[in-house]
Amino acid sequence: KMFVNGTYSVAGYTATDNIDGDITDKVEIKNEVNFEVPGTYKIIYEVKDSSDNKAYMERIVEVVARPEKNASSIPVLMYHFFYDKNESDHSGDGNWKEIHDFEEEVKYLVDNDYYFPTWQEVIDYMDGKITLPEKSVVITADDSDPTFFDLAVPVVQKYNVYATSFVIGYYYGGPAPHRDNIFYESHTYDMHRGGCSDMGHGGLFNCISHDEGVADLKKSIEVCGDNKAIAYPY
Repeated sequence: KMFVNGTYSVAGYTATDNIDGDITDKVEIKNEVNFEVPGTYKIIYEVKDSSDNKAYMERIVEVVARPEKNASSIPVLMYHFFYDKNESDHSGDGNWKEIHDFEEEVKYLVDNDYYFPTWQEVIDYMDGKITLPEKSVVITADDSDPTFFDLAVPVVQKYNVYATSFVIGYYYGGPAPHRDNIFYESHTYDMHRGGCSDMGHGGLFNCISHDEGVADLKKSIEVCGDNKAIAYPY
């Protein structure tokens, strides 16, 4: 869901073939979104392999009028790890979220018409370029833990909302894989660790040079594929 005169950024796509391998560069995008006119628009992603076999997927974009009441601030929900109470118990650790409770929270937000902006919308809102609905919220999870992808991402996709994985790039090494409804942003490449005793809490990032910090963040961007937000490490 997007707003009239909003900014639409493609959520990403990939295409692979069992013979040709990666054929993402052959994907053709058909139809456009008219952000001046409210309505429901269908974006079609179509691709052919070397044998002329065709595949396609659809993405629905809904353009709606902006609400009368605008947000004065935007809450950001931060999660870390997830567990299923039917399989394990991490209830004593505040970094863990029970997945059924998480789904109940997401369902509440959807049922009560909360809006889930993209990071570009958050940036434009912070810069005073656009307004956002009074009930806007951002869902994030630090560290790119496997439990986020195994348990939380299916919930995010079920309710068709956006969520952000703040990635420790070192854990991935290569580019983060595409997943519908998920944004990847930086939790630095390899600064999520201690090693800066002079500065107390805040980790190694406090005790490196400017050039080392820039180099780390550039590597992080290569993994995330984006640089719109950062979760400060450690």
